[in-house]
Amino acid sequence: MNKTLPAIEKELKAFKIKNNLVKKVNVSKEERIECEKLKEKNQPLPDGIFYRSPAYTQDVELFYRVEKSDMTEDEIIEFLLIKQTEYLKSIKHMVAFLIAVALIVILIFLLGS
Repeated sequence: MNKTLPAIEKELKAFKIKNNLVKKVNVSKEERIECEKLKEKNQPLPDGIFYRSPAYTQDVELFYRVEKSDMTEDEIIEFLLIKQTEYLKSIKHMVAFLIAVALIVILIFLLGS
């Protein structure tokens, strides 16, 4: 993990998990016990194992590993392009709405004078 951009990497990991681009797999019972001991001693977790705060999860398991999904690279790119298109359409609709509201306000102002 790049130490200069941990916030960006954390956000990217969260985005990938949220959109099912990677799988979040709970660690085994033995690994969980080991991770709990490390966490109590404020030592770093083993590579590839992450911790989620109990305040942000309803899951019992707090330690997990991130694994690649079954999606191919082309499917991931296609998924991201579709998401991008959806977001652009939303922005287009918002801009059209704001322009319509602005025109109505201008008309009311002109007719009210």
